[in-house]
Amino acid sequence: MNKISTSRRLHSTDFIRLKTLTLGFTLPKSWVKAAHLENVRLYASANNLWTWAAYDYYDPEATEKRFGNVGNLRSKPSSLA
Repeated sequence: MNKISTSRRLHSTDFIRLKTLTLGFTLPKSWVKAAHLENVRLYASANNLWTWAAYDYYDPEATEKRFGNVGNLRSKPSSLA
């Protein structure tokens, strides 16, 4: 039995990820009063927009090995509050 250790399959796991981005804008009171409202805020949010890793198709947060490294899904919800 061969018990020699090797680092042949080791690689860097360094990564940078833009996980969540939210932008919002509150409409000016003069616009809101014209519509007979008190306050209006528009916002948009996006999740898992960008990941940089040393290897393509590599998700550093993946935990399920039998399905491979499937990346996190992007989502872009938005709302009027």
